[in-house]
Amino acid sequence: MKAELILTNARIAKTDGATEIAVGRGRVIAVGRGLIGGCEPVRGAQILDCRGGTVMPGFIDAHLHFISFADSLLSVDLRPRTGIRSIEGIQAALRRQAEATPRGEWLKAKGYDEFRLVERRHPTRWDLDEAAPHHPVRLSHRSLHAHVLNSLALKFLGIDLGTPDPAGGMIERDLTTGEPTGLLYEMGDVLARRVPRWPTHTFERAVKQAGQELAECGITTFLDASPTIDPARRKVLQDYKARGLIRQRVSMMMGREALPELGPRSSFASEHDGVAVWGIKAILDRTTGTPRPCREELIETIQTAHRSGWPVAIHAVEEETLEAALDAFEAVLGTGPSTAEPAHRIEHGSVCPPYLARRIAALGITVATQPSFIHYHGSRYLASIPAEQHPYLYPLASWLRSGVHVAGSSDCPLVPPSPLMGIHAAVNRSAKNGDVVSPGEEISVDEAISMYTISAARTLGLPSVSASLAPGQAADLVVLSHDPASVAADELQDIKVRLTMIGGETVWRAADL
Repeated sequence: MKAELILTNARIAKTDGATEIAVGRGRVIAVGRGLIGGCEPVRGAQILDCRGGTVMPGFIDAHLHFISFADSLLSVDLRPRTGIRSIEGIQAALRRQAEATPRGEWLKAKGYDEFRLVERRHPTRWDLDEAAPHHPVRLSHRSLHAHVLNSLALKFLGIDLGTPDPAGGMIERDLTTGEPTGLLYEMGDVLARRVPRWPTHTFERAVKQAGQELAECGITTFLDASPTIDPARRKVLQDYKARGLIRQRVSMMMGREALPELGPRSSFASEHDGVAVWGIKAILDRTTGTPRPCREELIETIQTAHRSGWPVAIHAVEEETLEAALDAFEAVLGTGPSTAEPAHRIEHGSVCPPYLARRIAALGITVATQPSFIHYHGSRYLASIPAEQHPYLYPLASWLRSGVHVAGSSDCPLVPPSPLMGIHAAVNRSAKNGDVVSPGEEISVDEAISMYTISAARTLGLPSVSASLAPGQAADLVVLSHDPASVAADELQDIKVRLTMIGGETVWRAADL
């Protein structure tokens, strides 16, 4: 095969001094030295000087929310890093947006964190009414598991004193009057269906920007684990891929309702239509005080999917929900390792004592977790989670020692999608304010990189070699400003992505490269 592109003057990770990579027809042809003279380039072949940068396999984000990420780029940004630290600050931001928006049109805002507000509470409908009385307003919590609507928005959706809580959700009510306060828990699916969407052309610009920002972070493949997980979303993602709005390789999860349409995994073909279906996702939470879905329903979901060959991912954050998830897996799989490929998953596993880590390992389940949360939310965890659970927060080293496969991800847009920040947090365990979260759970740089390459490929059902620069593999790669294995641990967060390539095509390139 003739070389169409040769990357030179590079440090090639995991090689014995290789400095060049030859690429042709979207694949790696050769890795070594002297390839310019040794390979037969096609006419007009490009020679790219990496200027001493380190070439690695492209990063894989095993759990993010792509549509929500694009939506967040259009919404009013209420994240603490914008300087908004109070409900008054939220009101000021909404007033500014209301002044620029015709009356009656929706205002959407995202990223508020009640822990970071001086009031230490969620806003209410009445707080939002003061700021925007003539616009329906939807505020989304940083977690996307809670939302606040103002009075006009509640009226638009028909939520009032007599509205019952939906299955799996909760409408917070005033303790005296019973009136909805505007705060809704676990009702994202309802809002996604009923709140008017952005104009198509506006949202598609945001989709393209979201894909570009992922490319700037070095992400070449991602798995969409969004709450609204159905066949319709797959068609939307397929269309975005077909039109080049998304350049990354895409997999996605679906809800249990999609199982009849999916049928057996062995007869389901998706590799050639742009968006692969990974499997089924279930969200296990305790919003109403007890785990939902109930044990029987969760077991039925796992059993039905497992029989059809589909893996199941269970969202489980707290120790109680994680234990309930493992109970359900064991009821279907027994206590021995599952042979499912790709493996069943736990999403997050934020608080995981050793006895649960051992059960996860025994079942052969992968944990898809978010090391960046340690950096962005570590101080909140230490302040709000009981001290006796602090040693079990995102226990990366314990998981690996127990034999658990761990895949890295961002859960973007909850935090920025940078895998390099995730690697930094996994190695250093430090929060933004300098607090160290769960000392002793640090892992090596190589282990952290593997979470976003080999391990992530495994959990997406890709051969581990696909997350390498081996000849014959897809040319999905990144050029970094520095070698993560050679810099000081506290400098990992300063490494920059200088180029991202997917299938031999450059999708992001720094101006100085």
